[in-house]
Amino acid sequence: MCPACRHTKGTGDDETSECDVERKRNGGNRMNDIMRVAVIGCGLIAEKSHIPAILRSDDAHITALVDSKRSRAEELKARFELSCSVHESWEAVPGSVDAAVVAVPSFLLARVTGGLLQQGVHVLCEKPLALSSEEAGKLCDIAEQTGTTLAVGFVHRFQETTDLVKTVMEEKLIGEITGYDLEFGVQFDWPSVSSFYFDRTLSGGGVLMSEAVHWLDRLLYWFGDVQSVECADNNDGGIETEAQLSLTHLRAGTFLRGTARFSWLYDLRNSLEVFGTEGTCVVRKDNRSYVEIHKNVGGRNVRFDMKDATGHLRTPLEYFELQFQDFRDAVVTGRKPKVSGREGSKAVSLVGEAYRGAARISKPWEGVLS
Repeated sequence: MCPACRHTKGTGDDETSECDVERKRNGGNRMNDIMRVAVIGCGLIAEKSHIPAILRSDDAHITALVDSKRSRAEELKARFELSCSVHESWEAVPGSVDAAVVAVPSFLLARVTGGLLQQGVHVLCEKPLALSSEEAGKLCDIAEQTGTTLAVGFVHRFQETTDLVKTVMEEKLIGEITGYDLEFGVQFDWPSVSSFYFDRTLSGGGVLMSEAVHWLDRLLYWFGDVQSVECADNNDGGIETEAQLSLTHLRAGTFLRGTARFSWLYDLRNSLEVFGTEGTCVVRKDNRSYVEIHKNVGGRNVRFDMKDATGHLRTPLEYFELQFQDFRDAVVTGRKPKVSGREGSKAVSLVGEAYRGAARISKPWEGVLS
């Protein structure tokens, strides 16, 4: 019997009383004060984004850094002048923190996140959350069973363009939506601390599982669940550096079709074009705060730029701040984070479905030399 709320607690190791679940959801009594956070995985994304974002929060304190290379964690501790513990394994963390930001290589995400959730630690997990829909589903189940918060680091959801596109569609500013075309391609230049991006067993895939998954998450948010996907990529047994998708969504009871192309080899148009019966909405890669609306008005083709009235232009780091604050608020209040585990796992499932049915993109010289 729990003395605090008189709920009966089971004797099995896997049984948890209702009050325990509630305490975990609210981070224990400490969550009314300062959230104790561990950063697990001290790669470049932790250094450039997660750690600075947490340090800008008045409601959180980094109490632990974890990396398999202890020297790397020590380096970041010194660089940011942190008064925290340093560990080589995440298993040293539960019991001393309320929450964790997990930013380890993709093949470790599910293992580390699942272990933390089982110990009652709330987790903000970097994308893609897991390498398969099965792994992602298990993490969501654990979070629900333990009453912990699981958020997925699809940080692009916090860009103003995400909600602006939704508004354009809901308010029918370009009429009825008829389809979309997305192109995103840049030469890969991320100065990764490790080489896991290029090993399929560690990364789970290439361009689709990396940068493209951010866009796929937003396509699902904007246009609804995907009913079917056709994929072609240039995978010859390793990772794909180029992929082409044809997707069919079910939106408001009708089918909506769109196309998407991604590349790590060269620059593409780098924009999303949403087509409507009365115009086109354009989201460009470098325009995070506004969208373009192209329409024919009075026989003349015109363009409107739509943005929040505040006009504030956020830096990339500020979106990570918004993401972390959303995560903390979700832990404190018990509401779902902007991108919950269930929500984020949809993109993982979509990538998996695309890979399973992928055809091969023909190389330019094939057929010419035969």
